[in-house]
Amino acid sequence: MNIWGKKIKCLHCDTKFYDFKQKDSKCPKCSKSQVVKFKTYKKTDTKKILDLFYYDGNTKIFSEQNIPLTIDEKIKLKLGWYITELIDKKKKIVKSKNEIIFLEKPPLNGLQQVLAGFRFPGIGNENSNKIINHPDFSLQLLSLDAKTIEDRLNLSHKIASTISITWKIKTDEIILEVILKELSFTNSQIKYFQDNSKDGLISLINSNPSDLLGYIPRVNFEQLNNIYKRLSLKPTEKEFAIAASRFWLSQTEDRRGHTCAPEVKVKEEASRLSNLSIEKIQNYLDEEDSLFFRDFRFDKKVLSSKFSYQRDKSIVDEIIRLQKNFIKPKISNLLRKKDLSMPEKIKLSKEQILSINRSLKQSFSIITGGPGSGKSTLIVGLVESLRKIGKKIVICAPTGRAAKRLTEYKELRSLEPTTIHMHLTVIRNKLKQKYDTIIIDEASMVDINLFLELIQSIPNGSNIILVGDADQLPPIGPGQPFKDMIESKKVNISKLSGNFRQDNLSNIIKASRSIITGKLPSMETDFKNSDFIFIECNKSNQKNLILNLFFEKVPTLLKNTQESIQILSPMHKGNVGIKFLNYDIQQKLTSNSELLFERKDKSLKLFGGDKVIQTSNNYDLMVMNGDIGHVSKKIENKIIVNFDNREVEYSGLDLYDLDLAYAISIHKSQGSEYSAVIIPINSEHIHMLSRNLLYTAITRGKKLVVLVGEKNIFENAINAFWKDTRYTNLVSAMQSNIN
Repeated sequence: MNIWGKKIKCLHCDTKFYDFKQKDSKCPKCSKSQVVKFKTYKKTDTKKILDLFYYDGNTKIFSEQNIPLTIDEKIKLKLGWYITELIDKKKKIVKSKNEIIFLEKPPLNGLQQVLAGFRFPGIGNENSNKIINHPDFSLQLLSLDAKTIEDRLNLSHKIASTISITWKIKTDEIILEVILKELSFTNSQIKYFQDNSKDGLISLINSNPSDLLGYIPRVNFEQLNNIYKRLSLKPTEKEFAIAASRFWLSQTEDRRGHTCAPEVKVKEEASRLSNLSIEKIQNYLDEEDSLFFRDFRFDKKVLSSKFSYQRDKSIVDEIIRLQKNFIKPKISNLLRKKDLSMPEKIKLSKEQILSINRSLKQSFSIITGGPGSGKSTLIVGLVESLRKIGKKIVICAPTGRAAKRLTEYKELRSLEPTTIHMHLTVIRNKLKQKYDTIIIDEASMVDINLFLELIQSIPNGSNIILVGDADQLPPIGPGQPFKDMIESKKVNISKLSGNFRQDNLSNIIKASRSIITGKLPSMETDFKNSDFIFIECNKSNQKNLILNLFFEKVPTLLKNTQESIQILSPMHKGNVGIKFLNYDIQQKLTSNSELLFERKDKSLKLFGGDKVIQTSNNYDLMVMNGDIGHVSKKIENKIIVNFDNREVEYSGLDLYDLDLAYAISIHKSQGSEYSAVIIPINSEHIHMLSRNLLYTAITRGKKLVVLVGEKNIFENAINAFWKDTRYTNLVSAMQSNIN
């Protein structure tokens, strides 16, 4: 049965996705409705619309949309241009300066950018500059008929018609874009503003322009400065200090994943951005205590933004909600091994059975353990236990690859494991799944924003069980909720050691356990003696050795082709970085076959048989970030890529989301396993190499892990545990608010 419905394109952000057979489907990226509500465009619409007007000293004037304006005589205005907001498109009375923003000069820079943009095809930069610099040009002229525009500005009839028609049809949107472009906003920020913030700009700028830093995504400090200058505003030192502090906190979250930061560091960076002394920054931060939250982390005084603090508090509130509303199953006795119909090959240990029993009776549970500890087989036992007591189950993972790995167990296939993003997309589109328990595998990969949305979606009465390895890399996004919740000790936590089968552990697992505790593992060089090999090699010979391992040595040992081998490199750059390794392997492996696709900038060529990775979620093609496939063939203008025996047709811009995957980043490998893994250890990558990074890379290999490189760099990386340390405040929020 097809539950996905039709493929559609989002009306707001152009994301392609399935409509789930819903009339009012929501986009998985921007969450906006796809139903056009025509009442929005009626004259009776009460939504505020930005407009421009020129004040020449008269109390009665007209706006650029030809709306009559009356200026209260008590208001003393300067001559010049203003921004205002319209509610009633028949008239407006300006009663206060708080209802308007002074521009002084007309927004010609913004107008030039809009005229040269996509709304006015065929005009371009040259014609748009010519228009605004013409002696007879005025803003009012653009709303007149095409013939008048043509004659007055000496333009071709085609360009004049484009201007006249487009301006009349899209006046509201064009003026909004002109204003925002004049204030240095980017296209993506304008799109966000159009969808979310039309009625807030006037009051926000009149109260405190620095609030734009948290109001519109990716507003940076330079933009804020430009806005102040364009509006002839002179921020107080205090406003500048607060803005600099808030901006740096948001920047360090975006770039490094920290959701709070040492107060000393915040003051230093805010001082650098604002050119104010650290003492002044300190004083102003103390005065605006409500905008920041203070606590301690790693024995340091830390500062978090109000937004970050409220996000942590929201997660705590959701955990408490689940605790209060959870309906405990009526189980008289603990489940035992003999009570479960497990596959013949899976023998659950006592610690696995104990973890399962504890999780069944808790609203919120975490099960954690390293490689070889039995997490995957535990999930099979957990599902069997939940089925035995009549519970309906949903199972998800952060990536498509991790979700597909769950289906390797036939006992889990009927649950159709999916990504968290797809699960939430179904919920957003009003196809709420009724379930008693949701299980999240590879939960350490989930960032704090995704986790908040996930936990908010869980219905009252249900419970959640998170399974993962807290020692892996922190999420790509901000925060580290899985690790923080374990540290807080405020939810049910079960730790799997796997020690019951210590004698059977591979050298790969033994090495990973040594590394995560900061110890140098036993490093064999003979492939006959171990499945964990370290080949010491200087930088100049590393690439040739890696290629020899990839093409000759490892396939011979595994009695398989290169398909089962994955190179994991810490960086894209460098002689043994992802880019050059992929190029060299492609040259030898597939470049003699037919060229099927080439990017315009020549940065990527795809030949038949190439191994590729999807680099972003594509809900139209149902291919997720991190999915690995193989280029199959070309049919007309479409490239066919095979993902686990499912053929996907790529064309147009979708092809730009593919990259070669003979070598991939260690971050991209999370949630996946490979028969053999080859890892370069190179001094060029030293600032990226860390204990958690090595641990994550090594634990991807099932049968063989080969490290090639410099032993001293390897030892330094094992000691560099601090590189993966994140400043977060969720631990404190949970310990302070959960009993």
